[in-house]
Amino acid sequence: LLSLPLYANGQTLKEAVQKAVLTNPEVLVKWHNYQSTNSERSAVVGGYLPNVNIAAAKGRDNNDNRLGNSEFNRSSTTLTLNQMLYDGFLTRYEVKKFDHLNLVRLYELQEATENIALEVTRAYYDVVRYRKLVALSEDNYVRHRAVFELIQSKSKAGVGRRVDLEQISGRLALAESNLLTEIS
Repeated sequence: LLSLPLYANGQTLKEAVQKAVLTNPEVLVKWHNYQSTNSERSAVVGGYLPNVNIAAAKGRDNNDNRLGNSEFNRSSTTLTLNQMLYDGFLTRYEVKKFDHLNLVRLYELQEATENIALEVTRAYYDVVRYRKLVALSEDNYVRHRAVFELIQSKSKAGVGRRVDLEQISGRLALAESNLLTEIS
């Protein structure tokens, strides 16, 4: 059933589901949330790594004192290197928190994907079913039409009964009604 062609371009159920999942906005939102959580976890893991900071400053100071005005030029540069030794397990538990949040986002993505796949599958099989019903109704109408013409020719020839013609007329009208219903 996965390879049944449905659309005019020959798209199968697998292709229809794949296209719907990859282009659905809800699934894309869940995917980006999952990716975002991965990035946030990577940032938190950075707490285990050494931290290097550099700062530079340059300026001019004016000092008004009893001896007179004096100007000083100053410049400074600092380089600091920090390594986390113990932070009360804050980084460890933040990483665990983001691991669990990442798992939650993964399950949300899986749920959205499966819901879209289910909706597409239902729609696909509804279309297949309705197409089969239309084909059966067309076949039913053609057969009733053939029997009607046969009984009508017998009735005109005087061989058949008039009641048979009226009965097949009713059945032909019902078959035509069923065909119109299925087409619509």
